[in-house]
Formats: sequence, structure tokens, C-alpha cells
Amino acid sequence: MRLHLSLLAVNQILGTAFELLDVSSRLVELDRRPGLTSWRPTVDRSCARTFESYEELLSSSVDEHLKVKITEGHFPPQDAALLNLHRW
Repeated sequence: MRLHLSLLAVNQILGTAFELLDVSSRLVELDRRPGLTSWRPTVDRSCARTFESYEELLSSSVDEHLKVKITEGHFPPQDAALLNLHRW
């Protein structure tokens, strides 16, 4: 999960000014798994309610003190498919 969060943070800072490269032939012993291109953040530990978008969260009936804990950066970027997360 840390890897996905790190990639999301890089995307927030640089946008699509970077590209993930396939280096599997050079790092053959490195374990890999495809990256996530979509996810639904939640505001509670039980994951009882998730949100498709930041706008959906803001317009929901969730308590305001919970809404401020989630930012737009917790949601997948619109261009997640362009980030080549499958290369991880």
C-alpha cells in the first residue's frame, strides 16, 4: 500500500510529467504487482461507506469533522490509466 500512496503523492506534485518505465529485465528478482488505477476511499475504519469521487463525499451526509480528513488527493486521479501503474 505504501507504494501506491507514494505514486499518488508523486502524481499530485508532478502531474503526468513523469512516466513509469518497465525495468523488469534489469531487476528480475524484484517482486511486482500491477498498480491500482481505481479505488474508493472511506471515512471510517469499518469501510461501511465508500465514495466514488471527492464531490460525492462533499455532498454526502457524513459529519463535517470526517469530511475534512479526506482530501481530493485520496481519490484516484482522472488520468490514472496514463500513469502506467500496471508496470509495477
